[in-house]
Amino acid sequence: MRLEFLTIVAALAATCAADSLAVWETCLSFGSQTCTRNQGAFFTSNGGYSVDPSSGCRGTSVPGMVEFCMDWANNRGHFRFSHQSFKRCLGVQSRLQTNMCNGCSLITLTEIPCSWRQMPIEPEATESAPPGLPTTTLVPLPRVSSDSEDNTPLTVIPGNATFVAAPRN
Repeated sequence: MRLEFLTIVAALAATCAADSLAVWETCLSFGSQTCTRNQGAFFTSNGGYSVDPSSGCRGTSVPGMVEFCMDWANNRGHFRFSHQSFKRCLGVQSRLQTNMCNGCSLITLTEIPCSWRQMPIEPEATESAPPGLPTTTLVPLPRVSSDSEDNTPLTVIPGNATFVAAPRN
């Protein structure tokens, strides 16, 4: 008997208490580095919703979700709802290989503590730098969750994706 993706996902949803994501992965073969992840379902306490789980950020059909990003290079993702001021993070909990096709897996991501930061910054120069040298701006790190006590300043190099934590004085 061949189970369809949504049947497996529905069974998975019955066991999920917190927000979670189920993703159908198809690879050229098991262990292959060439995989597609373009079919997924995001589960909340209100039900399941079809989402595009491919790498990058995009909108979804999940009511109230204003941010949804996947980073498959690091097996993680994050999301945020409109009534929340902080992002919530996802990590791979399981990868179930199936015999439905050669190289297919059902990946389950569940909510985990955020261990990385994402901070959109409009860089401002605090002082003039000689031509050709990058300008550095110190900014306070925003709170990631309501119980975070870490407001470590970051050194931001405009035009570059380099963020360096600065020691407290």
